[in-house]
Amino acid sequence: MPFSASRGFLFLHVPKAAGTSIRAALEPWLARPSASRWNKLASRLRLVPVERRYLYEHASAREARWILGAERFERWFKFAFVRNPFERLVSQYRFLLGNPAHKRHRRVVALGSFPAYARFELARRRFQQLPQISDRDGRLLVDFLGRYERLGADFEALGERLALPLKLPHLNKSPGDGGDWRALYDRPTRRLVESAFAREAERLGYRFDA
Repeated sequence: MPFSASRGFLFLHVPKAAGTSIRAALEPWLARPSASRWNKLASRLRLVPVERRYLYEHASAREARWILGAERFERWFKFAFVRNPFERLVSQYRFLLGNPAHKRHRRVVALGSFPAYARFELARRRFQQLPQISDRDGRLLVDFLGRYERLGADFEALGERLALPLKLPHLNKSPGDGGDWRALYDRPTRRLVESAFAREAERLGYRFDA
């Protein structure tokens, strides 16, 4: 997970919400801890200095709070970017379809359609944004929450908050992003996804048609 001990900030990287591009913009200021098995264990036990503690790329805020320490976690500036969950699910589907090297590519191709993929992904219960950036009661654990839908303006505001000369590249775009993602939904799939993401959509202020 991207963090800077010297600048005192933590970026909670939500998948398929421009996180790869945001991380690239932050790269000059990020810590570079070892990903060795020993350092991962030492980091969880907090046996190494904070700048050497390893956080995996998409760790949750709760995991980060444990590894960094509660006092430091509260003191640091924490931020994340989120995305309409209905569109985000389509983006992930297109990403997996368009990347033959991905370990789940063949499985997704074999499913044959977005409705089948949606049922598969929701059954895995891993593609939620809210648990990554909140506590168990749904209270947000970030100081700044940007939105993919207004990425340019929110990223500019983030740069001002961090007092850093950030420039946002455009990386890891899913094939087909920018098209009419709603066209992939049939009525049963929409109902299924609305039910699965009901809490997240309400808490983050998203709807299927807005």
